[in-house]
Amino acid sequence: MNNPSVSNITPEALQELHRIAKRCMSNENPGHTLQATALVNEAYLSLHAANINTPDKLQFFALAATHMRHILVDHARSKSAKKREAQAMAISANDELLLDTNDMTSLVLLDEVLMLFSALDERAAKMYEMRLFAGMSNAELAELFDISIATVERDIRIAKAWINQQFNK
Repeated sequence: MNNPSVSNITPEALQELHRIAKRCMSNENPGHTLQATALVNEAYLSLHAANINTPDKLQFFALAATHMRHILVDHARSKSAKKREAQAMAISANDELLLDTNDMTSLVLLDEVLMLFSALDERAAKMYEMRLFAGMSNAELAELFDISIATVERDIRIAKAWINQQFNK
């Protein structure tokens, strides 16, 4: 696959963006008003408006996943503006989000916890975000961040433990 960019999106890149969007949407309520295709379109428009172009495909997909996360969080915030009670949320052993799909507050809470953790360890928070929302493997994360796989594994363990601790208080 050629390196995708906002100005030059290939069918393969579009397919990968749809895979990321489907992963992001997998924990959403089946009746969610946003669909994967709409999420891809919103992310594309957001990336285009920000005039983001990168020659690196992993970086491009990481940016797209971040934009998708922000779109979902913004959507959740608008839907749950009247609700402020948090429901239980957990992250499974295989790094899948287990959210209460009837309450979008969980996604907003996850976003807030990721931002708090980012203040402590920005790289580990970003890696864990890419793991959860883009489904990136340790090898992909190591390449993206130009670090060893052992460092990725350590940072992911730290992020996961800290985030789970916040939700189990």
